Parts: sequence; C-alpha cells; structure tokens
Amino acid sequence: MDINEVLTNGGQSVFFNKVISFFNNIITYFINADIFGKFILTFIFVLFLYAMYTIIVSSVSAKSKINQLKKAFSKYENIDIDAINKLNSEFKTDESKEIWKKFKDSLVKLQNKVGEDVFYTTYPIKDFFDLNLVGGKLVSNKLIPIIPSILTGLGLLGTFYGLTTGLSGIDIHNVENLTNSIGKIISGASIAFVTSLIGIGLSLIVNLCDKITIKGIKCKLNELKKVLYPLFPQLKLEETFIQISEYNKNMNEAMGELAEKIGNKMQEGMLEATSKMNNDISSA
Repeated sequence: MDINEVLTNGGQSVFFNKVISFFNNIITYFINADIFGKFILTFIFVLFLYAMYTIIVSSVSAKSKINQLKKAFSKYENIDIDAINKLNSEFKTDESKEIWKKFKDSLVKLQNKVGEDVFYTTYPIKDFFDLNLVGGKLVSNKLIPIIPSILTGLGLLGTFYGLTTGLSGIDIHNVENLTNSIGKIISGASIAFVTSLIGIGLSLIVNLCDKITIKGIKCKLNELKKVLYPLFPQLKLEETFIQISEYNKNMNEAMGELAEKIGNKMQEGMLEATSKMNNDISSA
C-alpha cells in the first residue's frame, strides 16, 4: 500500500488524531505535574524558543551582510584606486564596514607582468570572509551547540522524575490499593514519557535547523568568494620575492644612472675650473 492509498483510506485523519492526542498528553502532563515537573517542561520550551530565535535572526543577519558585500563587489570587473574609494562608501552597517576595513588593510598595489596596477591581498580571502566573522551570534554563541543535549537531558530527567514520584506512591502493605496504585503508575508513566519525547524531538529540530542554517551561510560565502577571487588575487610568496628582486634591480639601475650623472657633472666642473685657472695664469 503506497502513501496515496494510506491517505485515501483515512491515514491522514489518523495522523492528525495522533498529533492531537500527543498534544493532549502534553497538556495533561503539564496540568497534573507538580511544580518541578512544570518547571522542567517550561524550561524545555523556553530553551527551544531561544535556540530557534537565535538561529533565525543570525541566519537573516549573516545572509544580509553577505548579500550586501556581494552586491558591492559585483559592480566591478577590476579594482583600481577609484574603485577602492567608492567601496569605502558602499557599506552601511558597522559589521560590513569592519570586515571591509580589515580586508582593505591587507591589500597592496603592485604591477603585474603587463605593467597594470593590481591590488593583491597578502592573506587568503577566506581569513576575512569566513563563518566566524559573518555568522554572528550563531557561531559566537556557545550555548546553541549544547542546547540539543540539554533538551534531551531535561526530557529524560522529567521522565525519571515522574516515574520516581509515581513509584514512591505505592503502598505495598495495602493490597486493596495496590491495584489502583499500579494503574495510576502506568497512566502516569505514559504521560511522563511524553517529556522525553518532547525533549528528544525538540533537540532534533534545533540540531537540524542549526546544521541547515550553517550550510546555507557557507553556500552564500562561497558565492561571495567566487566574486572576490578574480578581483583580488592573492600575493604568493614567490611573487613577493620576484617583486623585491625587480625593485632592487630597478633601484641599482637608478643608483648607477645617478652615479654616472654625478660623475659627469663633477668631471665637467673640474674641466671648467681647470680651464678657467689656465686662462687666469695665461693672462697674468
């Protein structure tokens, strides 16, 4: 029997009945629970809502920053000093400005093989545009990764507390009440296990949403890096040595030309002074 047949034969209504029954058990447990039980259940839902709020807000903020950076850099096919000056005013938020400032400080302007001015980055682009800088609270918040474990632990704690409380109410010396006590324990156990289901279920939801959100941000970052790599090639170590070697060569040539010019001037001055001295001697 496929899924269409299940839904046609009333499977959909059975599923919704199970969901309604599950939430009824939660409400029943919350109503019948003592103060400690209500505290555990309340704490579970508060943690869950806090985690989901942080994940959603951080995701929206991170993707907004990445889109802003991508939009700003996508306007240019190559980077010159005018583009650098324009980029300084492109970013509106403080976080985007800070990321751009750190990245701009790593840039050096050098000439490529064809004599064109190119802005090279002295550090890998991934060091500036990574999850730690863009992810915000989702990455910096140390509580989010452990919330799934806390939710699972609280769910199990609520279950064992409910079972312990139920077992403590058994009066083994009173045979007449023993049957009723066992019935209440079984009924209470079914409700107590709801706490574990809630804790484990919500922990899975938080963990799944966290992983999906981080993966989405990483995909956005990869799109941004594809825009940045052609604009800002990384200055490799061997290229640095070549640039230094060429700079020293040009400097030596310039110093040689300067020394030659100084020598010529000195020679001309000496000849002029000698000629003048000879003329003075002749006239005397």
